[in-house]
Amino acid sequence: ATFVLGYCLAIIFWPWALQEPMSKPLEALDAMTHREVPIRMLYNGAYIMNTEVPKSYTINWIFISSPIFILIGLLGSLGFISTLSKRYGKTSMFILFFTLIFPVAYAVVKESVLYDTWRHFFFVYPSMVLIVALLCNFLLEKFVAQKTYQYIVIAAIVLGMLLPLAWIVRSFPNEYVYFNEFSGGVKKAIGVYDLDYYQNSGKQAAEWIKKNTKVQG
Repeated sequence: ATFVLGYCLAIIFWPWALQEPMSKPLEALDAMTHREVPIRMLYNGAYIMNTEVPKSYTINWIFISSPIFILIGLLGSLGFISTLSKRYGKTSMFILFFTLIFPVAYAVVKESVLYDTWRHFFFVYPSMVLIVALLCNFLLEKFVAQKTYQYIVIAAIVLGMLLPLAWIVRSFPNEYVYFNEFSGGVKKAIGVYDLDYYQNSGKQAAEWIKKNTKVQG
């Protein structure tokens, strides 16, 4: 039901797709899968064309630019996958992992042209967060009678959330330029990866130049 409703909402304001509702969206998917817009990118310390990205491109970006709390929680959830499936339902867990893994795997298999970090796959991030949230909820319920262990879980959650929160506060309004502690942060990423690929800091740069540069003549 969700798929059918979502499909209808996706094409209802798309005149081209409405001409042939079953075939046009698939045609668009195929075109976008192999859409080539030549862009030179800084990746792993070298400039490469976006048509030459390695298969590990998106996975690597997810690893270096997701909060370590989410990465550790996601990895930990694999060890509790059977328990989580019993607790929250096999269908629910399947959908979460499917919506996380399939889009990225599809792009890798199809050798889609990628660029500008993993911004084309940000929609899979909520699935990651939900999986970690379910794991945290399960652990809190599991240790409800063992307060010491429950406090440890709470402390881990708070600490894990504080790291990205501190970055958000400190780097506003450019908080999307984020590299986690595993990767060494932004300082280690300078000259190695594209940082402000949306050029969000352009206004700040212009204001700085205006303030610190004397006009000649």
